[in-house]
Amino acid sequence: MKLLNIRFAPSPSGYLHIGNIRTILYNFAFSFKNKGNFFLRIEDSNLNIKYIKYIKNILNIFSIFNFNYKKKPFFQSKRNFYYLKFIKKLFKIKKVYFFFDKFKSIPIIKFKNNKKNIFKWKNFNKKIISNYKFKDLIIRRSNNLYLYNFCVVVDDIKMKISHIIRGDDHISNTPNQICLYKSFKKKIPIYYHLPMILNNNGKKLSKKKKSFKILNFIKNNFLPETLLNYISKLGWGFLNKEIYKINNFYNLFNIKNIKKSSSKINILKLNWINKYHLKYSNNIKIFKYIIIFLKNKKIKLKNYFKIIKIINIYKFNNINFKNILNNIKYLYINNNKILSNFKKNKIIFDLYILFFKIIWKKKYINLIINKIINIYKLKNYILNKFLRIIIFKKKNTPSLITIIKIIGKKKILNILYKYF
Repeated sequence: MKLLNIRFAPSPSGYLHIGNIRTILYNFAFSFKNKGNFFLRIEDSNLNIKYIKYIKNILNIFSIFNFNYKKKPFFQSKRNFYYLKFIKKLFKIKKVYFFFDKFKSIPIIKFKNNKKNIFKWKNFNKKIISNYKFKDLIIRRSNNLYLYNFCVVVDDIKMKISHIIRGDDHISNTPNQICLYKSFKKKIPIYYHLPMILNNNGKKLSKKKKSFKILNFIKNNFLPETLLNYISKLGWGFLNKEIYKINNFYNLFNIKNIKKSSSKINILKLNWINKYHLKYSNNIKIFKYIIIFLKNKKIKLKNYFKIIKIINIYKFNNINFKNILNNIKYLYINNNKILSNFKKNKIIFDLYILFFKIIWKKKYINLIINKIINIYKLKNYILNKFLRIIIFKKKNTPSLITIIKIIGKKKILNILYKYF
């Protein structure tokens, strides 16, 4: 097999969303499976100052998801030399001409396009016959800026791109690009146009709308491996398998298994997959994402070691970071509120005295709780519920004794003392 070169070439006009990540993922997986070269090319030919923050977003996403590309990123804004060189080639074969706009003194350059309305090309290696109305294509404006279709073809030729995987919103660009390839007498890449991903309202995703911005999912709720697992299934399938590690996906990926219909985002399913990945994730890794989440909420965190231990308990029953954080607020938010109906309660007083005397180990904490049950002739679940409400302001928590042990003697005694 000849060397495979593939690229992801975003325009930095907005923040990357789930659809963009799927395109990167399929390009990267295709390159990995076929031992090819994967390139990142930033299509910043318009030189807009706003591009800087979006370029940073692209590079950040590649880092978070470990999408390793060959060499350094290519930037269209630094490749004008090649565009000029290729325009000269087109002038030489009389495939371009100057067009003077009556309102502008500097001419634009137009490409003499195909004059036939019937156009044959391949998508997913299948022949397609399109009824396409060609017009002469502007390839350079009067302000000397080169246009998208021309730049893409020149860059792909120079980078020896052999395969192109992109969204089917680019199908309308493909005939013009193929005509340019033919004019340069270069081999046309193999095209794969992916069906759209739709939001929960059935509408196309947009870079300008923040709701499906990929960083929002990471900052608020989801592990990167969850997102890659879920996104990989939006338009691709293997033996109805729903959950797998991303390295397994790279090995299993076959472009022939890409579905031909649009996919719709299902947040419930995303939560279900995230619950699985949380359950088997490293506690410190989860903690790092929790730190990011709290920083965004401007919450300062103490008791790092205690939180890492608590994560090990809560990660088994929660679907995302947000749920975990809501359940462990008692560790990072000081709640001095006293439940008035429990004030000067005799059970609380006895618990304080007995807890004060013991070494803070689970077996001794358990002995004290059993002692209180026997003294007051209570049922186990009633005292446990009582303690959860007093200490955590919640009716339900995982293993009560384990959490009391982790929180520490000093904090538990301080909570109980407030009721005297």
